[in-house]
Amino acid sequence: MPDRPLTRKQKDFCIYYVETGNACESYRRAGYKSDNAETVGVCSNDLLNNPRVRAEIKRLSKPLIEEQKKHIATGQEVMEFFTKMMNGEIKDQFGLEATNADRIKAAQEIAKRTVDLENRASGTPDGVVQIKLDWRRDNGNS
Repeated sequence: MPDRPLTRKQKDFCIYYVETGNACESYRRAGYKSDNAETVGVCSNDLLNNPRVRAEIKRLSKPLIEEQKKHIATGQEVMEFFTKMMNGEIKDQFGLEATNADRIKAAQEIAKRTVDLENRASGTPDGVVQIKLDWRRDNGNS
């Protein structure tokens, strides 16, 4: 049995959901009527669980996601920015070099990202820095 096409209200719900991200508001704006908020919540959730509605939302969202990717910095770009800031390679809108406070802040941001990532890989909680010291003394007897 072939899938039935979406109704006009279902299509409108999908469009409004992509626009707002709010199922209840999208339900109302699509023209569905309900007497109370609980019914709106249940019915809008039912729409979101409909495979055809989900597929349409995904289809409508894809171009938006691709467009957004063009405007969102990657992790690599963020690290490059902080590195340039820390090294004093970035000037402000007046052509002045970064202050020491800005350069220190950039270094802290780099450290947060690298130390925290290393900690996650080793199972150490965020905000904890592990320092390993070798207390053996080399008296020339090695």
